[in-house]
Amino acid sequence: MDPAHPQASLYPTAINTAGQVAGTRTSPDSSASRGFVWSPTSGFRYFGPADRWLSVRGLNDAGVAAGHSARRDNVDFDWKAFRWHADTGLVYAKPSRDRRLVSADINEAGQIAGGLTWLPGGRTHAVRMEAGGGHTHLVNGAVQSQGRAINDAGEVAGSMATGIGRFQAYLWREATGAVVIDPRTSHGDNSFPEGVNAARQVVGSWQASANGDWREGLFYWDEASGWHDLLDLIDPADPLRAHISERSTGVVRLNAAGQVVANAYDAVADRTLMLLFTPLTPP
Repeated sequence: MDPAHPQASLYPTAINTAGQVAGTRTSPDSSASRGFVWSPTSGFRYFGPADRWLSVRGLNDAGVAAGHSARRDNVDFDWKAFRWHADTGLVYAKPSRDRRLVSADINEAGQIAGGLTWLPGGRTHAVRMEAGGGHTHLVNGAVQSQGRAINDAGEVAGSMATGIGRFQAYLWREATGAVVIDPRTSHGDNSFPEGVNAARQVVGSWQASANGDWREGLFYWDEASGWHDLLDLIDPADPLRAHISERSTGVVRLNAAGQVVANAYDAVADRTLMLLFTPLTPP
């Protein structure tokens, strides 16, 4: 809680190795939102004009926050991507007026994974916004695509729709382009990466629907072992593992060491847990 704004809601979305936390603060009546960066030494620092909505999505070790913003009186929410740093303030990416640009994650080089939408009513396509300006299109041939996470090599994990009514997780690299990493084939199978590290370990959420049965959960993928349900990679000897009887989605991130932070539902205590663990080596 911020003592200076005790009634406001705080939504942290990123943390860097210096312990700085970035996120979004909304007013008590949800009529406005601003970005924040908190540090153990200086506390909360807020940014963003009062006439705009801000959503902060990433923070790198240089203290650069990334997100997107829209005017509060714009009913279409024509988002503009931004970078923020204490020394430079808020700097917007500037696509043409008929495009919407959103941010999802930022790496140490200042590259941002996100999506570019042609307006009005256009489709979204995954892009990597370059630190020096401009953007790189990532996925060819998809109906829609999103960039959702980026590592320090500039490799992007995201989702693509290929026209069969589902979003499939992919990993994009300069050498290979976008390669689908979700091996499931049913019409109702969707997957949404949330994190990728330098070892090309990818984590995210999955959905499945068959014969009216809707399920959701978390996934882990790496190049050597492929796709796994993330909760199956928790040590069975962990006393909390027996409590997690329902699959659940939520925040899931991983760091350079492969440690994962995630939400999972504790069916015994009827609560949502924050899990911090190193996944078992997949079989």
